[in-house]
Amino acid sequence: MKLIFLFACLLIGLLFEAVPYDATPIDLFLFAQMSMPFKTWLYFLCEHLVLIMLAYVVATESKTYKLSVKTFFWIQVIDLLDYILTYNTKWFGLVSYNTLAMIFFASVIVYEYGRDNN
Repeated sequence: MKLIFLFACLLIGLLFEAVPYDATPIDLFLFAQMSMPFKTWLYFLCEHLVLIMLAYVVATESKTYKLSVKTFFWIQVIDLLDYILTYNTKWFGLVSYNTLAMIFFASVIVYEYGRDNN
C-alpha cells in the first residue's frame, strides 16, 4: 500500500500535465478574496495531496516518535482544508493556521521527546 501511495505521488504530477491551462482567474476560496486560474489552484491542491500521502507513509513506517509523525499527518490534512477555504491566508492579525499548526506541532515534539527521554 505504501508503494502505491509513493507511486500515486508521481502519478498526480503526470495527471496534472493533462489538465489544459486557461489563464482566466476564478474565485475558488470560500473565505478569501483570491482569484487564480483553475490549473494554478489545482497545482497547489495536488501539492497538498502529495504531502499528505508522504506524511501518511512516514507515519505508518515510523518506529519512533509515532505521536509526532501522526500529528504531522493530521496537520497536513487540516492544512489542505485551510487551503481550500482560505488559501492559507492569515485569519486575523498574525494568526493563521500555519502559525497554530507550528505551535501545536512543536508542543507535541517537546512532549514526546520529554516523555521518551525520562
